[in-house]
Amino acid sequence: MDIIWKKCKKIFLQEIIYFIIIIIPLFFPDACIELIKKVFESWNGTIINQDITELIIKAILVIVLYIFIFRINSKKEFFNGDIYGDIPICFYYIAKFLGYKKISLIRKPYDIQFKVLKRDLFEIIEDNIEEDDNANVQIDKTNFKYSNNLRECNLIIADTYPIYKEQIPENKRNIDSIWIEREKSKISTRVYSPKLINEVSNSVDLIQKTGAKINLYLTTNTKNTEKIVKDVFMKGDRSKYDVEIFLQEANDKRKFKDKGKKV
Repeated sequence: MDIIWKKCKKIFLQEIIYFIIIIIPLFFPDACIELIKKVFESWNGTIINQDITELIIKAILVIVLYIFIFRINSKKEFFNGDIYGDIPICFYYIAKFLGYKKISLIRKPYDIQFKVLKRDLFEIIEDNIEEDDNANVQIDKTNFKYSNNLRECNLIIADTYPIYKEQIPENKRNIDSIWIEREKSKISTRVYSPKLINEVSNSVDLIQKTGAKINLYLTTNTKNTEKIVKDVFMKGDRSKYDVEIFLQEANDKRKFKDKGKKV
């Protein structure tokens, strides 16, 4: 319960407060509106039409408060800290509306990373990940038949952590699959691997030629994920890709969930 409350407090409370501040003028009592009207008339010497006074004053105040909050948030990173960002994408849109411009992909689920990157919602704060051009990448296509009108295909990308067949949902284990695995780097556990991105691109080409939906299983770091989205799935006519991302359970076995999330 403490974790749930901490997440709700961080995500929702601040944004709700911002919205309340912005719309406060809409609930100003008539006495406040009349006072503002009299102050303006005494300063300007112009009589304001009573029928439009309330609308004008409230609209101006709402706009002023919105601009004020927008500018405050424009220098902030949305949803930073150590809480996992598994919240609906609508809250990321709300953050965009409230002026947030920056976000880190760290501790965000893969489906959210894909949606944020595809829709270019925020400026991405780069993770400090070294590049390894020499990292070996292994490809296994023995269970990929490359048949026309294939209904669906697994694309399994093991990067930071290995992925085992037992982790794949049981009803997806025996369908056509391409396995891509980056071997352990001498530099670090988490590295940016151009070879990995290239092999993913080639594999997506093969799968898309069959017309199959891609079931995507990932253990990629933020840099490789960003490159996969931007340099593979958003390249050319791939922008309308048919992909479902399967997320891992948060237990020791780290099995992938039975149902994917469409991105």
